[in-house]
Amino acid sequence: MALLGGGLLTWLLVTDSIRDFSTSLYENLVPILMHDWGLTEAQIGLYFSLFALVYALVNLVGSRLADRRSAAGSMALGGSIEAVSLVTLVLFPAASTFTICLVLTGIDRGLSDPAFDALLARSAPPGRMGMTFGTFRTATSFLAMPAPFLGSLMWTYISPLMPFWIGAIFLALAAMLTWVVLRPLDDRVMQAASS
Repeated sequence: MALLGGGLLTWLLVTDSIRDFSTSLYENLVPILMHDWGLTEAQIGLYFSLFALVYALVNLVGSRLADRRSAAGSMALGGSIEAVSLVTLVLFPAASTFTICLVLTGIDRGLSDPAFDALLARSAPPGRMGMTFGTFRTATSFLAMPAPFLGSLMWTYISPLMPFWIGAIFLALAAMLTWVVLRPLDDRVMQAASS
């Protein structure tokens, strides 16, 4: 019932579902695009190791921002950064662009993941954190389920870059909603908790 209340949990579900849907459109296609643009399997592995390194380092910063500043603000910033990475990839289609794209994506995920967990934990009813996380992840996974198939249809019938364009648009939309709607709700929850 908390999901239907229009509060923090509801808007977290809305924004995260948009975000999950958008990343599911293109995420599985990244290695295929890398291969099509001339990268070897070893180079693709190296790029994803770079992503993992950036993610791990930024995660520490993202955790501090989520606790000390604004978790929703961190998510909005991260989503905007990943949208920029996708636009960069589409506007400058070259194998070397993947360095920028995966570094920016690592920054996004490093900022957004701890912020998301903090927001979800804050919105969970007392004594129901496990159920909240499980229900929430089930709902967002279910809503994002058709996205990989739709992304592959776009790739095949429109353009290999179309899933990335659409993903960028949806990520920007999710970042805007996070900033405009979710951030004020989170601020109110934090103020109520500190008083």
